[in-house]
Amino acid sequence: RACRVPTHHKLIMSIMAKASLLLLSVCLLVASSSASSFSKPNPTSKLRLQQVLVVHRHGDRSPITPLKDEDFWQSQLPQPHVLGGIAKGTALVRPPEGNPIHGAHGRGPFGQLTMMGVLQMASLGERLREELQDTLFTDEKPLHPSRIRIMSTDFPRTIQSVQALLTGLFEGAQLDAPAIEIDVRRTNSYLIPDPQPRQTPTQLVLESHLAKRPHLVEKEKELNELAHKVTDALQDHLGEGAMGVSFGIGEEKSQDDDDIDGTKKKKKPLAWAKLAEILT
Repeated sequence: RACRVPTHHKLIMSIMAKASLLLLSVCLLVASSSASSFSKPNPTSKLRLQQVLVVHRHGDRSPITPLKDEDFWQSQLPQPHVLGGIAKGTALVRPPEGNPIHGAHGRGPFGQLTMMGVLQMASLGERLREELQDTLFTDEKPLHPSRIRIMSTDFPRTIQSVQALLTGLFEGAQLDAPAIEIDVRRTNSYLIPDPQPRQTPTQLVLESHLAKRPHLVEKEKELNELAHKVTDALQDHLGEGAMGVSFGIGEEKSQDDDDIDGTKKKKKPLAWAKLAEILT
């Protein structure tokens, strides 16, 4: 789960490619300038770096699925003074009506950014500062909050992730006023592939159609017994409401859905998205 950034042009391509495959936690940080090349200034080159777009996930988090060992997961979370420290110099911009609450939001200590996640994102901010020093940010046009634009999904873990990144990017210095705005308006509808509710009925129809492709149906049928066995083995570790948490494309099914062979199941196994996050 480490957040590492490759150098030069691979940095942008790698992060954007990986982010396009992930469900949640997309934050965008945009900075513009008229600096030189991405790696080293080249006075003879006519190419000038104008803008950098960074797409990244959140840092390490606790499982979204509730587990019984709440005290352990609570101990992995950053203390309030840490969260207050990384939030300095930032301001959230939300719509007056608020954003819809997604099933992957988490409750209590679950689905939250861990202290390890804070450190990962601060380290990523430091790496970005090193990469962009003397290119995007120069003595003539230094790094300044006014040159940063941010959008984030409206989850505590994603907001805190970009706040930690900014802490590393600005090297822990007090951010000047005005505060950097983190825009979360309507981002839960168009920055994640499984908004709740979906933006249009057509998306649900498409998801259902794709999920019924023969090779997927066959694979789900093949792994169905394993899913039941693993779910049964985890029963003693699952917290209250674990079976009811729903997130991920294709996972939002009612408890009385038809089984693969058309029969009714007495008890559904945990979705693979839940099994994966609990076991990894």
